[in-house]
Amino acid sequence: MKRIGYLLLPALMAFCSANGQFPGLDRVREAIYGASNDQERLSRLQAASAFKNSMHGDTIYHYAKWAKELALKLGDKKALARAEYSLISGDIASGKTDSVMPRIDRNKIFIGIKETDPDLFYKIQLLKANVLNRTSRLNEAQELQLQLLQSAEKEKNTMARLFLLNYVGATYLNTTGQRETARKTWESGLDIIRQTNDPAYSEIETYLLSNLSLYFFGNYYAAPTPERFDTCLRFLNRTIDLCRKNESMGVLASTLSYRGNLYGRNKMYKEAEADFTATVEIRNKIGDPLYITEDLKNLSFFYFERNELDKCLAVINEGLLTCERFHIRETVLDLLKMKAGVYQKKGDKEQYITVLEKLLLTGDTIFQVRTAEKIAKLQTEFDVQKKEALIAKQQLDLLKRNFLLYAAGIATFLLALYFVFRFRKYKRKQQLLMEEKKQQHALQVKEAEEKERKRIAAELHDNLGVQANAILYNSSQLSAGTGNTVQIANDLQETAKEMLLNLRETLWAMKNSDVNAVQLWLRVINFMQQMGRHYTDIQFKVSGTAPKDLIIPANRALHIVLVIQETVNNSVKHARATTIIAQSILQETDWTILLQDDGTGFDLEKAQTKEDRYGLKNIQERALAGEFSCRISAEPGKGTLTTLQISHSR
Repeated sequence: MKRIGYLLLPALMAFCSANGQFPGLDRVREAIYGASNDQERLSRLQAASAFKNSMHGDTIYHYAKWAKELALKLGDKKALARAEYSLISGDIASGKTDSVMPRIDRNKIFIGIKETDPDLFYKIQLLKANVLNRTSRLNEAQELQLQLLQSAEKEKNTMARLFLLNYVGATYLNTTGQRETARKTWESGLDIIRQTNDPAYSEIETYLLSNLSLYFFGNYYAAPTPERFDTCLRFLNRTIDLCRKNESMGVLASTLSYRGNLYGRNKMYKEAEADFTATVEIRNKIGDPLYITEDLKNLSFFYFERNELDKCLAVINEGLLTCERFHIRETVLDLLKMKAGVYQKKGDKEQYITVLEKLLLTGDTIFQVRTAEKIAKLQTEFDVQKKEALIAKQQLDLLKRNFLLYAAGIATFLLALYFVFRFRKYKRKQQLLMEEKKQQHALQVKEAEEKERKRIAAELHDNLGVQANAILYNSSQLSAGTGNTVQIANDLQETAKEMLLNLRETLWAMKNSDVNAVQLWLRVINFMQQMGRHYTDIQFKVSGTAPKDLIIPANRALHIVLVIQETVNNSVKHARATTIIAQSILQETDWTILLQDDGTGFDLEKAQTKEDRYGLKNIQERALAGEFSCRISAEPGKGTLTTLQISHSR
């Protein structure tokens, strides 16, 4: 239901149709193709805009393009401007919002339009407000709408005023503490319509009623009562009847979605599913991807709440395909979260983690960091839930066993009171011991989870946090035009590569509780091969095999891999080496890994006294945290040798 208020704004953009389903549209279509000359056909094409809520985006685009060609041919500037407006509206309905502002502001066709066609001027400005709403720039949208409303009131332009009251109210609804202001705004529009009693305002009446329905639905959602249910349902049904009468299918789809939510809240599941399904069918005919994905999200949430997980998953996948096709970023994140919830409910841990990784990689850099922390939290919660379920099962089994023991005790009591007394005393002692063990176990689990959470958070902060700051600094320089742009771009690429590498290794460690040494060594081999592809002027060599029976904890394995990667990167960046060798040596109690380059080397003592120590401090800290030894031997002009020793006994 996120930002459902501004999704209520179909007043200018909802174009939909299906052949033979809407009588009014059929008559318009026959009139267009039955016109005897170009002037008559252009007039009828313009009249078709009254049925924009019953036409598909492709149809309205075809009619608008046709009208534009006829207007150019006949030299009709007013008709040309209205055709151009329809083309831009069609782009918004299809999710193409990026180019709308420039197309309006720089379009020569719209020069002087306020004087020649005031109604069209306000509609064009509302296109800009719609784009601002769709891109979550609510303050800018509200400022523009209030300016336009003041102008329309001054000019006594009733149609423009009604459209603006509808939009302003929707923006108020999305502003904290402005719900009552939104209601009063929409009711003032309905008062104007009742006073004028003009059929020309029937369409905008559907928009105002739909928005008021949403307001009353919000009231009911916050505090459900029978009276609020009846009020909300009355407004919804009134809006639906008027939409069907006017063939305002965009508003009809929105209103059906609200009524489906209302039915769902009252466990009227059959009615709710019918409304949600009808909404999606209408949206698909309309062709506005933003509305389609929101309705699919509502339908998937309905199935999720009903625990119909397979249906929920099918709807989510349909929504994700639409989001991918039209680059709808915000909704895809919501759908991925719900998809993760489905697999969590199913107990499919592998798919659950996979979806979380995709969710992580979909966001921007800051969002990726926050989501990585959330993955750790959700992973921990998932494991805790499994353990709690296991404990609950054990308690149930214990309860069953106790029942049998009590029954046996009663039977035994009839034979020997003394035996029963001794048995119960023994059982109480065992229960106390079991409770004590459970408490100790729960405390150990909590401490282990807390330690792992802190470790992952620190890992992400130490690596991705620093790298994100580096990207921010370089991008700021690039934006300001200072520094060497080529060098800055190279730095950005390198930092991004390192960030993705660290993130990939951290996720690899998170997915495994323990790692076989062979898997770890294979990761080193893949890394060396990858470096060889990037740095073709350097030879990267790997020799030796890893111990097959050595199992290493995941966090320790992560430190080993990152030390190896950082050492090799230092050789590439600072040593001007031509050959870099990684060698695995198997010993009885230790596994030794040698990393050697033929580069320029360096003075180890001097390097340790400098702030920039080629990451020496970081390497030693990782070795200490990973419980393995790391020795670095280097002399100027004689290359560098790094020795890692991993004990089998740890």
